Amino acid sequence: MTRIIPYFVEGHTGKGYINLIENNITSLEKVVFLQNKNPFVLAYIFQMLRDEILFNINSPVEIIQSIERSDYIDGIIVRNLGVAILNEKLNHSLNTMKEKVQLLEVPISLSNRLVTLDHKRQIQRAYEHFQKGLTIHEELERVYINEMDFTKADKVIDKLLHSLFNEVEKMEGPFSKVERLFGTNTPDGIVNKIPQLIEGFTKKIFITGRAGTGKSYLMNQVVKRCQELSLNVEIYRCSLDPDSIDMLLIRDLNVCIHDNTSPHIVSLDEDVEIIDMFKETVNEKVETIERDKINQLQRAYKKEMKLGIQSLAKLKQTNSVIVTKREQEQLDRFAKELKNKFLSP
Repeated sequence: MTRIIPYFVEGHTGKGYINLIENNITSLEKVVFLQNKNPFVLAYIFQMLRDEILFNINSPVEIIQSIERSDYIDGIIVRNLGVAILNEKLNHSLNTMKEKVQLLEVPISLSNRLVTLDHKRQIQRAYEHFQKGLTIHEELERVYINEMDFTKADKVIDKLLHSLFNEVEKMEGPFSKVERLFGTNTPDGIVNKIPQLIEGFTKKIFITGRAGTGKSYLMNQVVKRCQELSLNVEIYRCSLDPDSIDMLLIRDLNVCIHDNTSPHIVSLDEDVEIIDMFKETVNEKVETIERDKINQLQRAYKKEMKLGIQSLAKLKQTNSVIVTKREQEQLDRFAKELKNKFLSP
């Protein structure tokens, strides 16, 4: 059965726009970027490609989700075939991969016209609010960091590393990592693909705690140990602060480590191990002593994030796409030709 691995490589973050596509495709043999001025054309073709290959390829298929609309796809990677087909807008500074990259124009025009909107201005407004939100979040982190026992934190991390890697021997071959986002801020709100990504993992470790209690630092230490043992790891970065890590998937060990705090909480099941960094490492009296400051910062943070999402939501103000029967036949035919040429086992 085909396994779907959905994720984002673009993000609207507190540090602006990020694009993590490059290290997800450097090991592939062929990368095809599709070009067309109408975003619906490419979205439709990727939907058709996905439906086609799900019935014809018995291997994992990576689906690159779009940050523009929840029902859009920006790319498909079949790693077992060494092939990626991607939206041209993801193409940036891939100078080291020129020999692998092919640009392919989709020669189809639709009869409809989209509403003109100042996208750059709206996105910039969103970034301004997300940046303010990140600054407030960092101030909230300092409240808890000041009351954190780092010796206790080191012991928690050492215990986790021992339980995960004590009996693991160094793998042959080089260490490999890919960096992604399991979700991000979009015109449809804050979205994520965590449930689909972690489905099937036999060992799930959920890290909980307050801001600044060492969750991302813990994951960085796990990544370092994976590097020492040449274990491949998928790094899912924070959609507010892309310098931080919110989740790790270590498929070699069937291990998932996830920061299970807002806004990316997923429901627990009986097999999940919980590590609460707040209870383990922080003087809990801080929430009584600093109650007013914490509440003020949390309100201000939520306000800025809400305003940022509202700015992105205005990007959805476009006309409905109308596709004639002839245009649909052209799109279907092009998608099938693309699949047969690049994605046939």
